[in-house]
Amino acid sequence: MSHRGLARTRNWNVRHGLSRLALGAGAVALLAVPGTAHAQDRLLGQGSWSWFAEPRAVNYGGRTFVGWVDWQGHVNVGAYDQHSGGSVTVALFQHVDDHDSPSLSVNPDGRLTVFFSHHAGSHIYYRVSERPLDITSWGPEMTVPARRVGTWGNTYPTPLRLPAAGGPLWLFWRGSDWSTFFSIQRGAGGWSSPRRMIRVPGQRPYVKYATDGRGTIHMAFTRSHPREGRTGVYYAKYRRGAFYRASGRRIRSVARLPFRPREATMIYDDRRHRASGWVHDIGLGADGRPVVVYAVVHSRRRHSYRYARWTGRRWVDGFIVRAGGTISTTPREWAYSGGISLDKRDPSVAYLSRRVGGVNELERWHTPNGGMRWTHSAITHGSRWGNYRPVVPLGTSPGAGGDLLWLSGYYGTYRTFRTWVNMRSEAPSPPLVAFRAAHPAGGTSRQVVLKATVIKQAPSPPVSLEWQLGDGGTAFGRSVTHRYESPGRYFPRLVVRDADGAKGVYVREVRAGR
Repeated sequence: MSHRGLARTRNWNVRHGLSRLALGAGAVALLAVPGTAHAQDRLLGQGSWSWFAEPRAVNYGGRTFVGWVDWQGHVNVGAYDQHSGGSVTVALFQHVDDHDSPSLSVNPDGRLTVFFSHHAGSHIYYRVSERPLDITSWGPEMTVPARRVGTWGNTYPTPLRLPAAGGPLWLFWRGSDWSTFFSIQRGAGGWSSPRRMIRVPGQRPYVKYATDGRGTIHMAFTRSHPREGRTGVYYAKYRRGAFYRASGRRIRSVARLPFRPREATMIYDDRRHRASGWVHDIGLGADGRPVVVYAVVHSRRRHSYRYARWTGRRWVDGFIVRAGGTISTTPREWAYSGGISLDKRDPSVAYLSRRVGGVNELERWHTPNGGMRWTHSAITHGSRWGNYRPVVPLGTSPGAGGDLLWLSGYYGTYRTFRTWVNMRSEAPSPPLVAFRAAHPAGGTSRQVVLKATVIKQAPSPPVSLEWQLGDGGTAFGRSVTHRYESPGRYFPRLVVRDADGAKGVYVREVRAGR
């Protein structure tokens, strides 16, 4: 983290009443953090994610992989299991915007692909880890053929593999002229030419996706942003080269795209209810039929959550609970609800954020009968800071690292956030550390200065900080100055251990020049 970033964080902590903690002599600097909801909850880092780029987290190979964008605008990916955890910075955008948060995909060989972009940027980038289940080194940045044609560029990359066992990788995103696009990568080859899928002239549809892993892609979407005019919630699905309504009636073949929302199946009719719907998640029940959760935005202070399921003949749509109001402090973003997600393994379970006692808390809601009746229990309670945007990692089985993630802290806008990424986990929580890499000679010289900052020490303070410099060299302590003998890309690691044996590994990429 930069000195300017540390100063901003300290000032924000003072303004909002967060206490500062102090370590003993010789320790590194520590920043105060909001308390967690459970003794074993992990704080993964300072950051946020947007709602429409996903998956934000995946369970694979006994690990939970998570992506976020931090307070300085860097794209981060973390990996967590029962014994250790840590993160790597995969892109140094310096562009503070939670729309830049990454989405993740696991390749058939176990390597991870991470997709990211600027908010409405010129390109969608991606990088592939160099080894299976290992996020400590990455291949070079590459681009999807998603160039900016109009004013608004590209955002919200969402990868899906179909079929799940080694099939082509589909990537969906919102692109030029606000249309929804997709491109397909087969094997290790290049990408197909982008195709518009959903188009509403002058408006921007918002889309959520789910797949059965075999041959069908389900999608729930809006006509537009609720701020720009009332919008309903719609459904369509893809299979075998064409798009269909929920009933199975054909909409269009891929060759005749794009299609309009009015050609799809309507779930929520905004004209009848005189309020906008905004889709939050889609999953598949045990019968393979779609389930959709969404918010109805009546006003800045009045949001509610609803649950809809397809019976095979019609949509059954019901009320879950009042959500409170927007989480944003700016009047412009009055439609930002706290968030509701389905457990994709069991979509009778939903995790949601709603206003309780003046602050947004997280709750687990369960329906035994398709949304007709609900029971719920608290995940967080008595919080001083809000809890938002819960995420259940994508995967067929629970991960060893954790099975629920969310944001906590202060959320002003998608560019002015001071939220933390949290994980519900029974695993030990290692010290949370950030480090920065700087070239004192400027540019990309071979000499680099690495400095550590301890953000959170619980349950035990760090007892060792070991630097593995990426070229075989090692060092210990708060900071190190190192010169690389040859130009190239290096991934120095900071390995932090505490007295209880918990270990964290934190990685940054360094580009040593000539």
